[in-house]
Amino acid sequence: MTLRSARALLLLSALLLVAACRKTQPAGADAGAAPDAEAPKVVEAATRDKIQAFASGAELDGFLKELLEAQKRDRSNVARRAKGEASPPPAAAPAEAAKADSKEAESVTNVQHAGVDEGGIVKLHGDYLIVLRRGRLFSVKVSADALTPVSVSDAFGPDVDPRGAWYDEMLLSGNTIVVIGYSYQRGGTEIALFELGTDGRISYRSTHHLRSNDYYSSRNYASRLIGKKLVFYTPLHLRLSDADLYGSFPAVRRWSKGATAADFKRIVEPTRVYRPLVSSTSLTLHTVTSCDLSQADLACSSTAVMGPSGRVFYVSPGAVYVWMTDYQRRGATGVPRSIVYRMPLDGSAPTAVRTVGGPIDQFSFLEGREARELVARATDAGFSLAMHAIGNAATDEVLAAVMAARGRQRDVPAPRIEHASFLRPDQPRRIADAGISVVVQPAFLRLPAMDLVRMPKTFATMPLRALLDAGACVAGSSDAPVIDFDPLAAMQSAITRKTASGDVLDPGQAIEPAEALAMYTREAARVCGELESRGTLEPGKRADFVVLSADPLRALGEARVEATWVGGRVAWEGADGSDAAAAYSQ
Repeated sequence: MTLRSARALLLLSALLLVAACRKTQPAGADAGAAPDAEAPKVVEAATRDKIQAFASGAELDGFLKELLEAQKRDRSNVARRAKGEASPPPAAAPAEAAKADSKEAESVTNVQHAGVDEGGIVKLHGDYLIVLRRGRLFSVKVSADALTPVSVSDAFGPDVDPRGAWYDEMLLSGNTIVVIGYSYQRGGTEIALFELGTDGRISYRSTHHLRSNDYYSSRNYASRLIGKKLVFYTPLHLRLSDADLYGSFPAVRRWSKGATAADFKRIVEPTRVYRPLVSSTSLTLHTVTSCDLSQADLACSSTAVMGPSGRVFYVSPGAVYVWMTDYQRRGATGVPRSIVYRMPLDGSAPTAVRTVGGPIDQFSFLEGREARELVARATDAGFSLAMHAIGNAATDEVLAAVMAARGRQRDVPAPRIEHASFLRPDQPRRIADAGISVVVQPAFLRLPAMDLVRMPKTFATMPLRALLDAGACVAGSSDAPVIDFDPLAAMQSAITRKTASGDVLDPGQAIEPAEALAMYTREAARVCGELESRGTLEPGKRADFVVLSADPLRALGEARVEATWVGGRVAWEGADGSDAAAAYSQ
């Protein structure tokens, strides 16, 4: 078979280019609000005013007693079902809570947010490195040409049995070294305090326990240091008993040999506990605890919000954000309902907003002003930026950040948005006018979740047609391993807009085969700043391409890769690819 018999050439640079681009730092996340108050947002009705705290200890007692009785009924029903007995009609859960009203020196740090230290295992303090390794602390003097060991200490107190405990996080505030761990024997977060002397020697100060469930998360650690304020986020499951209604509430004890559970002192006032916005017998006490390291003895206080157990959290200098997802409650589309809380660190009342689904990760909370500052600093440093924005609010933040940095860009590829999956009608034109490229993933249309998408009529889902008509540079990628790494299938999705069920989603946003091909060839090279060397087949450019079995402009759905060429040489041949070189030569 020859080129004359319908073999077609397609650039390999096309198919792999976006994924092969040098990685750039995501500077934005899907958070924030659109600047136009009239514009619809991809969230449900929001409650942005203060939520309601319990007015007194007696009121909190009453709520907990009702919750305990409801939990007992739940346990009884579960036991009945286990024995095959019929359950009585479900009893009402505790009365639904009142709804919200309608209305720098050099250092070694691990941070997601400037000024908020997440801890680590190595810190620099003056001329000394402090290292936490395998349950021990080491100090090492740093000089021009040598590292000199100075001091070593257990990372736990002299009366502490380290069995059943781990210690893998360290923070440094002035001369105070804080080691954070978790003890299964002692039942809580363990806080060990040490002092670093001017001679680099480490001395033990005290150990404290903060009541908590095992706070480690696959996504995040729970402790932060902001100045001299040690901040913890600890979700505590409300499993009540007649013996102690408050056994799950935040408490602290100073450790001494022979200490017992009775030594824990509760650190949250009833008026700092906030009612849930949903009625449920399965509640978690989402707790933010602040401890003052400037005090001789560790002084801690907490604020707590009752809500569903699912959570992702983020700590900024002024607040802790907690995204609670109730996987038992789902909307009409089957997507779980969520509440996002902002819990200020200055002691003021939390606020909340209702939404659906869950965040990708903790960067979904990044505050708008900081995102703009990050874009400005990165632009000044000469970076080419790729900013993740899925919805309209995040896209507004990217637009604002890029416009604020306009005129500062150097000779690098244009800033780009990754995804831009749900946009208002005004946004494609604004993106084009701002000179922002967009990298899209049409194969996402084949994800089963896309059959559940129910957007407001004013929104477009993966608005490829609108972006191209507005004059934006649009390139294609896969975002593998989120979905398969098959550019031909992705191009087909951009053309047909078919979902996993076979439905056609937002057909007005379909594009032509030539436009889909350009997205994965020429425009992919453009967004990576490599159009001079690849992206099209021209004299002087790299001979990177694939040989297809059919013309992608006429029969893309039938096309199969038969050979791959890289740098003018055959890198791969399919079962029927033995004559690929001969075909190319003709």
